[in-house]
Amino acid sequence: MAPTALVTTSRLSITQSLPVRLQEQIRTVSGVKDVTYAMWFGGIYQGPEEFLPQLLGRAQLLRRVLQPAAAAGAAQGLP
Repeated sequence: MAPTALVTTSRLSITQSLPVRLQEQIRTVSGVKDVTYAMWFGGIYQGPEEFLPQLLGRAQLLRRVLQPAAAAGAAQGLP
């Protein structure tokens, strides 16, 4: 079975964060191994066509949670 990651966001907007207190509730869901958070915001480098998505969060924890899913996607030929 390939490793997976589930991203949970606010129903309002990707820029509207879920309350941090929900981490413990999410952690209790069967099959959940780890929980982290990230704030997404966009940036522009030299012009609108040079859009740079940015994530703000705990770097080590984000890597631990997201790397297995990224590796599984790469193995399937996904960018």
